[in-house]
Amino acid sequence: MKKIYYYVKDHFIEILVLSFFLVSMGLILYHYEAVVKDFKSYAMPIVVMIGFFLTWLQFMFHKSNKKKEATLTYFPRPMELEKIEHEIDEVINFWSREEPLDNYEVKLLLSLPLEEAEYILVWDKLSFSIKRSILKECGIEYKGDDDVLKYDTKYNKFINEYYVKTRRKLNLYLNQIEGYCLSINNGSIDSKSAKLNYAHKFERHFNKAKPYIDKMRQIKNEKDFFIQYETVLKKWEV
Repeated sequence: MKKIYYYVKDHFIEILVLSFFLVSMGLILYHYEAVVKDFKSYAMPIVVMIGFFLTWLQFMFHKSNKKKEATLTYFPRPMELEKIEHEIDEVINFWSREEPLDNYEVKLLLSLPLEEAEYILVWDKLSFSIKRSILKECGIEYKGDDDVLKYDTKYNKFINEYYVKTRRKLNLYLNQIEGYCLSINNGSIDSKSAKLNYAHKFERHFNKAKPYIDKMRQIKNEKDFFIQYETVLKKWEV
């Protein structure tokens, strides 16, 4: 039933025009004898109607091709996103992981207070390059001694700063997907083609970011936060 609802919603105008044409042709066939007897009176309206319908079909064909083309051109190319993806991954392992963001990661992304034990968990997930950068900020030089890489409370300030930057980049990345999904929902992009190209990627990213999205919705009291993204995934489920 949901599949039918989404199909009708996405193709309402096409269904309306096709229905009008079929009803009109049905009426002509139903009154076939009257049309034949007075063909000169009916000829022009029939030709105009058929001409209009063929023009509409040509327009819809062109529109369909443009929507399929937009599927690949509207969303940024992988090379354009590589830098921001790498920077996010260094802090929260967003692409390396399969599981959703942990509660303590969400809290830190939103600048909420953390317990020391939670900071230790965060520290353990940071990439080696980020840890070295923090050590350098604290005036500590890493020379291969793994003991130096152990967590210390003086690192918290720098961890917080990295997470603030990561939140901005994560929001930017999710907003790219949200904008793309908005175009799918308003019919500017072909949903079937988009599904073939991005369904797996979009679903994995949404599931991993869901704890963060849910918390943002709660804090902002805004249920529509990334709603276009979620709506597309629901469409693709049916």
